[in-house]
Amino acid sequence: MKELKFKNKDGFLSLYALSCGYLQTKEIDGKSVKLYMEGGCYIFQVICFDSNTSELIWETFDQLGPAKKRYKELIKKK
Repeated sequence: MKELKFKNKDGFLSLYALSCGYLQTKEIDGKSVKLYMEGGCYIFQVICFDSNTSELIWETFDQLGPAKKRYKELIKKK
């Protein structure tokens, strides 16, 4: 039986894992950054949980490549 891959070589969740409902998450500077798949599209989300700041970013992508790029851009800035 073939072993299922949940992470790619770069440590990012695989397409299979995202399709199964896994979330790619990172908490940085009082913000929760998430990437997940729902309803056939990829959702990039940033929620600020610092009581002094209110921020919500919600973007959808048809393809994983651009969604993954957006996720990586934000976590590199922090």
